[in-house]
Amino acid sequence: RAVNALTALVISGTPYTVINSLGNQGSVTGTDLQGMNGVLSRKYALGSDINASATSTWNSGLGFTPIGGNPITAFTPRPPGFSGKLNGLGHSVSNLTVNYGTDYNFLGMFSLLASGSSVSNLNLTQANVLGSGRMGILAGINSGSISNVITSGTVTSQLASAWGLGLNIGGLVGVNENNIVNSSSSANVTGRYDGVGGLVGTNSGQISGSNSSGSVQNLSAGSYGDTGGLVGSSTAGSITNSFSSSTVSGNNSLRSFGGLVGSNTASISNSYATGSVSLGSSSDKVGGLIGNNTGVITESYSTGNVTVRQNARSVGGLIGQDSGTISKSNSSSTLSIGDLSGGTFSTSTGGGIGGLIGYALNDNISTSHSSGNLSVSGTAFQVGGLVGQSNSTIINKSFSNSNINVSGTASYVGGFVGNTNNTTITDAYATGAINVATSGSTKVAGFVGNAYSAGTVITNAYSSGAVSAIGSTNISGFAGGVEAN
Repeated sequence: RAVNALTALVISGTPYTVINSLGNQGSVTGTDLQGMNGVLSRKYALGSDINASATSTWNSGLGFTPIGGNPITAFTPRPPGFSGKLNGLGHSVSNLTVNYGTDYNFLGMFSLLASGSSVSNLNLTQANVLGSGRMGILAGINSGSISNVITSGTVTSQLASAWGLGLNIGGLVGVNENNIVNSSSSANVTGRYDGVGGLVGTNSGQISGSNSSGSVQNLSAGSYGDTGGLVGSSTAGSITNSFSSSTVSGNNSLRSFGGLVGSNTASISNSYATGSVSLGSSSDKVGGLIGNNTGVITESYSTGNVTVRQNARSVGGLIGQDSGTISKSNSSSTLSIGDLSGGTFSTSTGGGIGGLIGYALNDNISTSHSSGNLSVSGTAFQVGGLVGQSNSTIINKSFSNSNINVSGTASYVGGFVGNTNNTTITDAYATGAINVATSGSTKVAGFVGNAYSAGTVITNAYSSGAVSAIGSTNISGFAGGVEAN
C-alpha cells in the first residue's frame, strides 16, 4: 500500500522506499540506486531489475560511486557506511562497474555496510570491480548482515604502492565482520597480496550456508598468500555448512593456500571443497581444504586435486600445516608434488607431504582419514599416507588408504606417517601401497617411515599395503626406522 510519495511498500509493518531505476552519476536523491548515497540510513527495496551498464562511463571511467562513502587511497579512516536496509526482493542489478584503480580501498556496490545494516534477496550479476584493497562486488567491508545475496563477474586487485593497500579481496565482500547467510559468488577473483577469497577476503564473523564457484588466483611475486576458494583468511568467528568449488591458483614462493580457506584460526564445521589448488615452486602450507590451520575443524572434507612444483613443503590433501584440532574429517584429494619437496625435520620450519595433513605440529587428530593418492616427481622427504611429519601430536582412531608413488629417491616415507617426533598414535591403520622407483632410498615402511624420540608411542596399529623400494635401506612392512627411541 502507498504510504507517501517515496514509499510504496510495507514489509512486516515497516515502510520501504522502492528503487526502480539506476539514477545518474552523483545522484543523492534517495530515490534511485546511486541516489541511496544521499540517505544512508533509509530502508530500501528493489521494485524491478536494474541494468547498470551505463556506469562503465560514469565519473570519467571510475564508474558507480559506492554507497556509504567514497573510496580512498588508504585503509583508514573508514567511510561512514550504509546503515539502512536493502531488500532486493529477488531482483538483480546487472553490469555494475566500480573502477577506481591503483591504491583505492573500500570498493563495491557499497563501500561499507555499517553495524545494524542489512542486505538481502539480491542478485548482482556481471559486475566489474577494480581497485587495490578491501573490495568485493557487494561491499568492501561488511559489519552488518547479508542473506540470500548472489554475485557474479570479476574482482581484480591492482598492484598497490604498499602492502597494506592491497589486502582483502572477495567475490562478495572484502572483509566480513558480522554475518553472511545463504549467499554465494561465482565471481573470478584476482588478488596480489594477502586475504584473497572466492566469497570473502578476510573473515572475523559468521558464514553459514554459503558457497563460491569462480576462479581465485593470487598474482603475487613475493611471499604473500592467505588465499582460499571461499575465504582467504578466517581469523575469528565460524564457517558452517558452506563449500567451495572454486579453482585456486598462485605463483612461486607463496604460502597458506586452501580449497576452502587459506589461513584459519577460527572454527569450520560441515564444510567442504571440491576445486583444485595449484601453485608454483617453493610453496608452503598448501591444502585441499585449508592451507594453514590453528583452529577447530569438524566433519569437513576435500576432494579437489592439489598440485605444487619443486621445493614445496607442508602440503596436505586436507590441510597443509595444522596446529589445531581435527575430527571426523577426510580427504580424497590427489596430490601431485614436484622434486625436492617435503621440507625439513624442524619445529621452526617443518614440512611434510601427507594425504590428510602435510605437517602436524602440536596437533590433535581423531576419527579422520585419507584416500587420495600421493605422487612425487623426483626426490621426496617426509611423505605419509595420512601425515607427512608429526611433531608433539596426538592421532587417534584414524586411517589412510592412500597410495604413495615417488619417482626419485625417498627418505622417511610411511603409509600412515612419514616422520614422527613426540607423537602418540592409537587405533590406527594404513592399507595403501608404497612404490619408490629409484634406489638409494631409506626408511620407507608400510606404517611409519621413521619413529623419532622416546616420546613417540604407537599402539593398536597395523599396515597391510605393499612396500616396494628396490636397492634401498631400512625398508619395512611397518616401521622403517626407530631413532632415539
